[in-house]
Amino acid sequence: MVYQEDAQIFDEVQEALEEEKTRKMWLKYRPYVIAFFVVFFASLFAKVGWQNYQQGKDREASDLFFTAMEAMEKKDTATASKQFTTLFETQPDHGYSKLARLMQARLSAQGGDKSAALSHMEILAQDTNDSGTNRAIHNLALLNAARLTASDPTRAKGFLENIDADSPFQVQAQEMLGLMALKMGDRKGALLHFTDALGRNPGGELQARLTHQMERLGGEQKKPVASRIITPATDPTATTDNETETPSSKQDADPKQTDNSKKIVETTQDGSEQNAAPKQTDDSKKIVETTQDGSEAAKPEETKPTQ
Repeated sequence: MVYQEDAQIFDEVQEALEEEKTRKMWLKYRPYVIAFFVVFFASLFAKVGWQNYQQGKDREASDLFFTAMEAMEKKDTATASKQFTTLFETQPDHGYSKLARLMQARLSAQGGDKSAALSHMEILAQDTNDSGTNRAIHNLALLNAARLTASDPTRAKGFLENIDADSPFQVQAQEMLGLMALKMGDRKGALLHFTDALGRNPGGELQARLTHQMERLGGEQKKPVASRIITPATDPTATTDNETETPSSKQDADPKQTDNSKKIVETTQDGSEQNAAPKQTDDSKKIVETTQDGSEAAKPEETKPTQ
C-alpha cells in the first residue's frame, strides 16, 4: 500500500516537471512560432492580393485595347488613339501596351505623321526584354522603323541589322537590304541578301518576288531546252516518225525503190520535174508471195512498168 502511494507521488512530480518544461519551451520559442505564422499568412494574403491586383490591371488593359480596336473598326480614329495612349501611358510594361504602341504608330503613319510613328517604333525597339512576345514586337518595331526611314539608307540599315538573326522578320529585312544595295549599285551585295532571304523559304508572294530579283541578277540560270537532232537512217527506205525526207535524199538513194518510196518521190516532186523515175521493184508483192510459198527463192522478182 505504501509502495503504491510512493509511485503515485512520483508520477505526479514527473508530470509537473514535464508541464514546467513544456511551459518554459513555449515561453522561449513562442515569439518565433507566432512570427512564422504571421509571416506565412501575410505572404499568402499578399500573394492572393497581388494576383487579384494583376488580374484587375490585365482586365483594365484588355478593356482599353479592345475598346480602341472596336473604335478603329468603326473608323473612329480619335477614340482609338485616346484609348491606345491611355493604355501605354498608364501601363507601359504591359503586353497590351506594346501592341497599343504598334497600333498607334499605324494610325500616326496613316494620318501622315511619320515622325510620331517613328517615335513609337523607336521606343519599342529599345525594349531588350528577352521574353518571346517582347522580342517579336522588338524585331517588328525595328522592321517598321526601317520602312519609315527608307529614304535614309544608312539609318534604315542600322535598324535592319539589329533584328535578331533567328527572327522570322529576317526575310523581309534581307529583302530590304538587297533592294537598298541594288539601289546603290551593289549588285553582288544585293544578290547575297536575296539569296539569304530565299534560303529561309518564305513562301507565297514574297518568295515569288525574291525569285524574280534573283533571276534579274543572274542568281538562278534557267536551264536551256534540249533541242532534238534527227540523223538520217542508213537504210534509205527506213523512216521514223520524227524524220523528214527530202527530194535530194531520194535522188541519192538506190534506184531500186519499193512502192512506198516511189509514192513519196512522186508526191514530193513538183511540176517542173519531167524525168521518169527508175524501175521500181514491187517488194511488197514479192514478200506476200514468198510468205505464202514458204521459200524466198521460189518466186522471181517482178518489176512494174516505168511511169
